[in-house]
Amino acid sequence: MQLSLVLTAVVSQQLVPSVDGYMIPAFEVMTVTPAIRNMIRDGKIPQIDGVIHSSTGQAMYSMDSSLLTLYREQEITKETALTYASNPEMLGRKL
Repeated sequence: MQLSLVLTAVVSQQLVPSVDGYMIPAFEVMTVTPAIRNMIRDGKIPQIDGVIHSSTGQAMYSMDSSLLTLYREQEITKETALTYASNPEMLGRKL
């Protein structure tokens, strides 16, 4: 059976250094929508990141959004946020 038919969601996490010297999680959540299923089936994997970034009401949360939240809550530095971002240029404009 194809992955696009059985996949429900993907969660990824990376540990980033906090301002206190601890490692804290930043995460990304992708729920599999019909559009995501089609992209997986058609091999358009690079386009999925754009869907995650633009999907606010579909239980999706991008890694960059997580880093932005951690930065705004003063948990991580700007440099850490940009270092671990999937799109540092876009995140830099939001910081």
